[in-house]
Amino acid sequence: MNNLVSRFKDYVSKLKDYPLTIISVYFVTFFVYRDFGIRMIYGQVFLSLILVIFLIYHLKENGKMSFLNIKVPYILLSLVTLIIFIRPDSLKDKQNIAYIILMLITTGFLVTTTQSKEDIRKSLGIYIFSATTFSIIIIFFQIFQKPFWDFVLPILSPTAQVYAKKYFFSGYSMSLGGISFTLYVIIFGLLSTISLFLFMNPSKREKYIYSALITLYSFVILLSGRRGELGALLISFAVFYILKGDRKTRILRLKWLAFGIIVVSLAIVIFLPLLSKVKFLHRYTMTLNAILHGSQVAGGVSSGRIQLYQKAWELFLQNPIFGIGHGKFTLVSSAIHLSAEGKGMDVHNSILQLLAETGIVGLLLVVTPFIYIYWNTMKDTFKLWNEKNKEECPYVLIANSISLIMQTFILITSLVDPINYKIVFWLLYYISFYLYVFSHVRLKSEKFEFKSKFLCIHKD
Repeated sequence: MNNLVSRFKDYVSKLKDYPLTIISVYFVTFFVYRDFGIRMIYGQVFLSLILVIFLIYHLKENGKMSFLNIKVPYILLSLVTLIIFIRPDSLKDKQNIAYIILMLITTGFLVTTTQSKEDIRKSLGIYIFSATTFSIIIIFFQIFQKPFWDFVLPILSPTAQVYAKKYFFSGYSMSLGGISFTLYVIIFGLLSTISLFLFMNPSKREKYIYSALITLYSFVILLSGRRGELGALLISFAVFYILKGDRKTRILRLKWLAFGIIVVSLAIVIFLPLLSKVKFLHRYTMTLNAILHGSQVAGGVSSGRIQLYQKAWELFLQNPIFGIGHGKFTLVSSAIHLSAEGKGMDVHNSILQLLAETGIVGLLLVVTPFIYIYWNTMKDTFKLWNEKNKEECPYVLIANSISLIMQTFILITSLVDPINYKIVFWLLYYISFYLYVFSHVRLKSEKFEFKSKFLCIHKD
């Protein structure tokens, strides 16, 4: 019995070495809550129990709350979001409560644990395995649609069934947990595979495998029909491509990138009539036709977002300082019949939604930590790719690269999609921030420290 208890304690103590792996497993299985109607509270209770274990071990080892100073911006962002949520005029429905709970859990994970290479290695494997599995399932049902309608649809939750009937195989591909969530998983798989290909000196066989996986993920991303996310991902890759080099190299790459954009744009215009005949490219060619021939083309460019933008701006002008309250825009959009799946819609632009719901004060308080973290990640990229500061550990390059690309992706996507208002957002941002912390610590550029009886904020 004592031996069993001892083994259990050893197993539990090892959990604290893999916070990213735990969050990653939770992230890639997040689809089960919507697709199969499983209550989200079960997963959150499980994570909360793990967090309690982390907290106990953290206090046992340090005797006080102790964490790296570079984690402060994330903590401040969580604190600001919590204050905005507990405002009397905020909407406190199930979704917003789940959003806040997951935010608090990820913040707790961040404060009570450290970052490690082994944790990142395991997480990359999880992303690649999950993205590959998702991709194979999607392509299979894209080719053989009847088995999906006959055997899969009946076991899905009512919400997932409504979503599938409305969107699957009609401009969008089949998905797990929603098309956006599926894309997030596949994008993490894509970034992980590209990073291993570029930075881990793979063998010839591994290069073939990575190349095949990159092709698979790229095809599924294209198949998804999500124009905003595809555009954001391409911009994110372009930003990283430009930044990873010295000043002279960045200018040269910017010129080549501009030349490439012109050539590709001309090719698309020339072959657009031919591309328009490809069924799974319909949403992209529809947008291109709308741009070239006018918004009267069915579907247009904005997909009805203009009305949402106008309403958000109108609400901001009416309440410019503090806004109408967190989460309230969905109630307004529902009242004026701007809804999806029977629910009010978010603005599909996080800046406008923050202005409408939290005013100029809320916008500044929320955006400042995001920009600070992003700017520091970019500065780390400059340092890592400078010849004089070349880092030997490939996982530092991997962590910085994935973090920068994902942060850019989130920032760009937030201009056309309510990514910041989705519950899964805090998982995306925690993963990105964890990777940023791992790479940033190894550059040792922080100086600020604070110590007291109950709290220690240190630099290394």
